[in-house]
Amino acid sequence: MWYETIQLDPNFPGWGESKVVNLTLEKTSTLKEFLSQLYVLMMVFDNDRHYWISRNDIDVLIRRGEHWLETHPEKDWITKRYLKNLHTLTSQALLRLASEDELAAMQTSPEVKVSLHQERLAKAIQLLKASGAESILDIGCGEGKLLKLLVREGQFRRIAGMDVSFRSLQNAKENLNLDEASPAMKERVRSFRVLLRTRMNA
Repeated sequence: MWYETIQLDPNFPGWGESKVVNLTLEKTSTLKEFLSQLYVLMMVFDNDRHYWISRNDIDVLIRRGEHWLETHPEKDWITKRYLKNLHTLTSQALLRLASEDELAAMQTSPEVKVSLHQERLAKAIQLLKASGAESILDIGCGEGKLLKLLVREGQFRRIAGMDVSFRSLQNAKENLNLDEASPAMKERVRSFRVLLRTRMNA
């Protein structure tokens, strides 16, 4: 990658250089990977984005950054810029992009605060893996935080989430990107809504 600066007007050198530069990028890759990286970098370098940034943008970044962002040397900077330096969203995105070694470092480093809920999820994954189980049913799965961690583990061949809240299941489905998942992934991950009936005594 290299760039060259441009004068505002060659006839008036005193005006200085333009904020616009000629940027050249070179990389050997598939067209799909190239377009995904280009999409992310366009958002990263755009300082004039005015639309609302939400958790959905994290899902887009994870999807567009698949197979390259998690190992990119500027992962933190790209993630922060893409999410417009919003601390909460950036932290969530970096947690999802973290490798197993990075997750372990987060749990042991005194500088990084890991919530009690995250510790519980990590412990649950550890115990489930140790049990040798291949089929998991998460009762009361909510928005699918545990399901997202389960999907990363190839040991679990069948994963199901169950909840009474239709909205929570919809959020879990979006967080797992099931609409865009392969048929094999959709077969592997299922979600169910439990309907509760109450009896009132007169």
